[in-house]
Amino acid sequence: MSTPLERVRKSEYTGENRCLPCTVLNLVIAAVVGGLVAIVSIPAAIGVIAICVAIISLRGYLVPGTPALTRRYVPAQLLQAIGKRPARGDVDTEATSGEALVDFCLEAGVLEAEEDDVFLAGDFRDAWNERIEAIREEDERAVLADVFDSDPESLTVEVNDEWFVVYRTGEKLTHWRSTAAFVADVAADRELAAWTDEWRAFDREERGQILGRLRVMLLDCPLCDHALDVRQTTGCCPGEEAIVADCTDCGTTVFESSV
Repeated sequence: MSTPLERVRKSEYTGENRCLPCTVLNLVIAAVVGGLVAIVSIPAAIGVIAICVAIISLRGYLVPGTPALTRRYVPAQLLQAIGKRPARGDVDTEATSGEALVDFCLEAGVLEAEEDDVFLAGDFRDAWNERIEAIREEDERAVLADVFDSDPESLTVEVNDEWFVVYRTGEKLTHWRSTAAFVADVAADRELAAWTDEWRAFDREERGQILGRLRVMLLDCPLCDHALDVRQTTGCCPGEEAIVADCTDCGTTVFESSV
């Protein structure tokens, strides 16, 4: 069960998703508010600043509606000065498809194309789903040991704000967006290895990129089998759009990638 703090926290704007420039901006706002209150009472100012910092820590932002306000009102020149990209009117479809992914998977029969649409081949989708069901029944540590060719006892997992983080002998090894993403990728990796001999010709990084991109084509949640909702979202600043796929029932995020 989630704690009160976890219910208040907005993971989409905190942790690894936190925008550092926006956090600094909100801290400056907190300092200004505290300075104004200090004119009347220094103890009250300390309390106000402490509350503001707690809100920024848990929520990511101090001012309600900050992500929408930032996207709408912050000048493009200022965004570029702090390392942000200005908003674009178009969506780069290559960010979610990827030429290498399409070419390899079309040749392997993993994907099918119809006019301008690319989708999972029915046979591969069925085989992938069967692998997913099988992995859900396996011991998690044994699956990880197979993936990383490691002693199961050396591996541990931490799930933090849905992120599925893997450690080996106490050192971070890698992470997935969620447990669902981990299950989906391992299942796809096993199926692709059985599907075509060319799969192992890719290095680990290339395979990870292809697996991540394939994941957006799933229809059902790897954990509970309910339908996935795939949509485009906007981040805290213009130009931080993302494609997100999450479960309509359990809410887990299966795929998330900037465009």
